[in-house]
Amino acid sequence: MDVSVAEINIKTRQVRISNAERSVIIEKANELIEIKGDRYSIGGGTQEDKTFQMHGFHLEEGDAFNQFSDGLSDQFGGRKGKKLKKIKILELFQNVKHPDMGSQERAFRELYLDRKGRLSQVDDIIFTGINLQSHRFSIFR
Repeated sequence: MDVSVAEINIKTRQVRISNAERSVIIEKANELIEIKGDRYSIGGGTQEDKTFQMHGFHLEEGDAFNQFSDGLSDQFGGRKGKKLKKIKILELFQNVKHPDMGSQERAFRELYLDRKGRLSQVDDIIFTGINLQSHRFSIFR
């Protein structure tokens, strides 16, 4: 399974994450920071020991933290019926940096619907965005 797990301390604004094959996107000021996941999944058929790196960072007011499944990037569609791929998701993050979470959610929903067209959804699609505003976190899915 590919997954990212986050621990957020709301009082100190410290975030710790560990991610298996899933990128996490941090929006700080006008910069996007991609924290790539370790190059192996959790579980599976092998018994080898796997160690996952722990990443830590501090969120300032207005910063955002985004986790997402591979469902959107693996969705077939478009003119050629191909997968969307992660690069298109990163481009969308670049275009909708630091809006309110509702604007970002609408942009991703529109991308999905335009991409999918009449094709069936191929996988689960989960996006979680957390934006620190006035000492509160907002979450959308």
